[in-house]
Amino acid sequence: MIPDLEVDAFWLATIECLVRYHGFADERATREVAAFRHRIAQSPFPRPDEMVYHDEPFNVACGIAKRELERFAMIDEYERLLDDAYERAAGELAVSSSDDSCTLGGLDG
Repeated sequence: MIPDLEVDAFWLATIECLVRYHGFADERATREVAAFRHRIAQSPFPRPDEMVYHDEPFNVACGIAKRELERFAMIDEYERLLDDAYERAAGELAVSSSDDSCTLGGLDG
């Protein structure tokens, strides 16, 4: 099982990639990621969501946007984006830890 912090950071980074690199508005990026998570949750295969986590949020965002980009051209910025997503997820989990639910802005899959 993948820890909540890792899952939340992954999806926050995916949303941020859609915003920064694909020009999505925050609301649209959040909506598209929620729809993607819903689709993979409906998969007939056992634990399809865990398969997604073997990829990079950057690549998942490119798939959602249907537009491939070269990650290595912007690797330093992308690594900062990942660090920021991890810190943000850690902060959101800390705030929600007193409440047994962690919805990460309604993105719980």
